[in-house]
Amino acid sequence: MSRFFCLAGLALGSSCVSYVADAANPAAMATGLRERSGGSFTFEAAVELAYRQNPELRALAAEARANAADRTPFEVLGQLRTNSDYLAVMVDPLALLDLGPRGAANAALAERASVAAVDLVRARWRVAADIAETFAIEAVLASLPKLPDVNVDPTAFESAGLAATVDVARLRAANARLAAEDAAIESARSRNRARFCALVGLPPTAEVLLLVGMFHRAPLREERALLARPDVVLALAKFDRADAEFRAAVAAQYPAIALGPDIPLAGNPLEWMAMLRVPIGAAGRAEASRERREASRARLETALLMAMRELHDEQRNVTAELARAQAARAAANASRSRLDAASAAVAVEVDAFAELARAAEQASRDAVALREAELARRLALHRVDVAYGWPAVVREES
Repeated sequence: MSRFFCLAGLALGSSCVSYVADAANPAAMATGLRERSGGSFTFEAAVELAYRQNPELRALAAEARANAADRTPFEVLGQLRTNSDYLAVMVDPLALLDLGPRGAANAALAERASVAAVDLVRARWRVAADIAETFAIEAVLASLPKLPDVNVDPTAFESAGLAATVDVARLRAANARLAAEDAAIESARSRNRARFCALVGLPPTAEVLLLVGMFHRAPLREERALLARPDVVLALAKFDRADAEFRAAVAAQYPAIALGPDIPLAGNPLEWMAMLRVPIGAAGRAEASRERREASRARLETALLMAMRELHDEQRNVTAELARAQAARAAANASRSRLDAASAAVAVEVDAFAELARAAEQASRDAVALREAELARRLALHRVDVAYGWPAVVREES
């Protein structure tokens, strides 16, 4: 009997993974995060850093590795009969060949691993698209024209009686609006950099410089690119997993047999024995798995419809935003020219202050509208690219 247990323990221990203590310490984590440094980033370098440091992507990568390692264990049945001095060792030959219920279960686990891998690709796609959006925002904010500057003191005109009270108030309001717009631009750049830091796993206080420019190739704007979007591929992988689980549930309904030698411990002739396992009531699980497959099929259709709708909406939106940005640029150029003319006229014409106040008021409003319109235009173009699956789907090299 001692030999039997020794052999069983040896077989069990040789295939086990040892536990390794690795406690999570939030204080140590926070210290490590604060010690991460920023720097200058191209789009490609930022995406590479996000793949290494973004905690959600790291979690999904670990889950993908876990699913890839998960397999149905192979069973060896042992039986010791002390009253007759026989030791039986049995094995399911179908399971040994990765067929039958074990084979179907392993196929389902393989599909689950495929889903986890595609889910990681989908998450990386969204993170890369968000990083690209921060680069697009930075490019717009950095390239905005300098705000109009009204180098006129309204107090002097008001004291000399050359400006109406309402015009003085207009000019002061315009100067305040321009100062507020300057602060708004800097605040938007700061928030955008903080968002970038979160995407690449840096603390929000890290000093970063986004090297904007031509940071991606033109997307493949065809229907096959839409069908290759990671979220659509993920929905398809989930359907394949549900189909594999249905096959596993069907295989689990049928009996399994284990065969092995009946080894005599007292010198008697070797005999053979068999063990039959008959599952009862497994049809319910098979039926449930079939319905889950149908649910996955419907969710695949939902993913396709959502992708089509996203593309449709973004294509319509980009047309409107392009027109709006063109109008905003024209209005800003016109109001700036009017302000320049009024600023020149007020130096030689005593009654030109009212026109200067009106021109400054309009120029300040148009400067705000220009920033909003340029941001909306650039983001609309970016989101059309993303709707086609960029940056996960790019134009194939000819």
